[in-house]
Amino acid sequence: MQMDENSLKRFRADFANSVKALEQSYGVKISLGNISYNEARFTSKVTVMNLDEIGKPKIDPNAERKARFHLSLQIQNANICQGPIFGTQWKTIMGEIITIVDWKSRNNKYPVVYTKGNNGQQYKSSVRYITGRA
Repeated sequence: MQMDENSLKRFRADFANSVKALEQSYGVKISLGNISYNEARFTSKVTVMNLDEIGKPKIDPNAERKARFHLSLQIQNANICQGPIFGTQWKTIMGEIITIVDWKSRNNKYPVVYTKGNNGQQYKSSVRYITGRA
């Protein structure tokens, strides 16, 4: 095999066609990464992803507890944080109705992850955006 750009493009296409049966039988997505080559050999990274896990957000199991703690520090009425925080609609200081879906405790500036509307688009914001307090 001649190692040039055109032959490697053909190889990539042939590789994608040849792994389709494996993808279907195991329920995975197989992709070939960037190809580095010289006249003697080529290398690439092969990535296999489980189709059941694609698109699922990785949520910290303690995220709701952390969100409740931080929001209760900011809100005068502590009873507002007694119920579930995730999945509950909140009214922001801008008057928007949002649904909190996650809390990124390692992100100090924008820990709140929320959706607005029905499109599923996720946004991040500060606690102040929700509570109106610094």
